[in-house]
Amino acid sequence: MLRDRHNNTYTVTEGTGANLFVIGFVSSSIQFLLIREMLNIAGGYELITGIFLGTWLFLSSAGAAFAGKSRQIDLGKINLIFALSPILSIFLLFFLVRLILGNGETPSVLVSMIFTMIVLIPFCISSGFIFVKLLSAAKKTSNNNSGKSFSIETTGGIIAGILISLLVSNDLGTYKLLLIIILLSVTYALLAYYISKNIARLITKIFVTIGVTVIVISDPDIIFRQIMLPSIIVTESRDTPYGNVTTGNYQNEKSVFYNHRLISYNDDVIEREEDIHYAMLQHKAPHNILVISGSFDSHIPEILKYPIDKIVYIERDPALVMKIYADSLKEKVIIDNTDAFSYIRKTPDKKDVIIMLVPPPSNLLLNRFYTKEFLLT
Repeated sequence: MLRDRHNNTYTVTEGTGANLFVIGFVSSSIQFLLIREMLNIAGGYELITGIFLGTWLFLSSAGAAFAGKSRQIDLGKINLIFALSPILSIFLLFFLVRLILGNGETPSVLVSMIFTMIVLIPFCISSGFIFVKLLSAAKKTSNNNSGKSFSIETTGGIIAGILISLLVSNDLGTYKLLLIIILLSVTYALLAYYISKNIARLITKIFVTIGVTVIVISDPDIIFRQIMLPSIIVTESRDTPYGNVTTGNYQNEKSVFYNHRLISYNDDVIEREEDIHYAMLQHKAPHNILVISGSFDSHIPEILKYPIDKIVYIERDPALVMKIYADSLKEKVIIDNTDAFSYIRKTPDKKDVIIMLVPPPSNLLLNRFYTKEFLLT
């Protein structure tokens, strides 16, 4: 890669294919992580997924159209702006969550559209812009046609999808992954276009390695969850393949939030007694109990006040289940991390009492539990 000192632009001689691959990888990684985070904030509101994808395509197209009219050919500057643009998108995400969304609020269609549009503008515009500029550079320097260049960029996106899926399945935090990807993207831009001396490149790689190590070892997600949940003191944040579990203290009282919705807290005596005893007292001799979702710590002890033989507790997300409990309970309490809908259809055992403690039908996933097909199973 050669630099013209007179007009301060770059002439691409090699490495355009690698640049396209990196752009595809970073774009897809950021897309997957942002859509995951927006789903968490919206409490699993599936409609936001369609709004997100439609907005992503629209804004990326706008960035591509802008690139066609722009004379900017400094690929180093374009790459650096692209690498830094997710930071602005994340900032806008925090700002809008604090400004227009309350804790546990499911956004309306209009709010979802406005929210998604504003958050995605910085990254999508820069993503569409740099892709077109790299296509043009590849065609001029290496005679790569648009189809070949697009296939390279798509390959990067496919690998990103596979890798992010594997990392997320291992409960790595969303913001931890975002920080690592942004850091590596900035590093690529610097090494490919700005830093040429061997010693400087080595020093850069050492510092980046240290930075990535610090991010992996530390827990930056706690800081970001604290920004979005200012009413509590966040002590733990964990992302799972199913959602986000955040634990915090409110006036010295432990509270657990799932996808930014409060699901349990210490002093929930009235709620847990109503949830359990209204159902249990309707059966003369309840022995075989099925509990769907709810708080393990709060609800199971209430059920154990009765002379029951077995409790089957179903919760799809293992992160919400207390795995360590007294040995004396292990014969009575069975934890099953499966889908409740499938469990009831496949299990022939008759239950004396079924207690369903799922949230209201605010999305399609939860709506299944309020259908005739489920209730009559």
